[in-house]
Amino acid sequence: MNRKLKKFIAGMVLALMVLTAGPCGQLTAWAADAAIAFSDPSVMEGNDVTVTMKVASGAALGNAEIMLAYDSNILEFISGTGANGGAGAVKVQGTADSADQKSFSFTLKFKTLQAGNAAITVTSQEIYDADSQPLTLSKKGTSTVKVTSPAGASADAALKSLKISPGTLTPE
Repeated sequence: MNRKLKKFIAGMVLALMVLTAGPCGQLTAWAADAAIAFSDPSVMEGNDVTVTMKVASGAALGNAEIMLAYDSNILEFISGTGANGGAGAVKVQGTADSADQKSFSFTLKFKTLQAGNAAITVTSQEIYDADSQPLTLSKKGTSTVKVTSPAGASADAALKSLKISPGTLTPE
């Protein structure tokens, strides 16, 4: 009888282990995602330009901290919504105003220094939902600011002609 009882107890322990471990392998994690998108403005050299960055998610957002890099030879950071920086880097921070907010919009203002195409890229990001859970980034956009030269300016700086005017040179 002891042998049958031991087999029965061992079978029950095994059945309990299977029932307990079974649902753990079937749990599904639903991670929300977010996307970062930018505007691509064009502007004439010497003028200020505004770049818009939007963070959007299907889930309610909590907060975001995003680091950006830009070409400091072409652009100079002036100001921005929840932003500070300079010398080629900008830190942007946002916190949701309401419990169901699903996007952040940031406006970044730059002064153009010279003609060319300047990329603004995301170097790092931390985006959290309303429950402080990290969001996965599904799209990380970039901005290309096209800075054009003023009309009449030429990219060719070669000397076209040289003339001598009449007169005397002192000393000879």
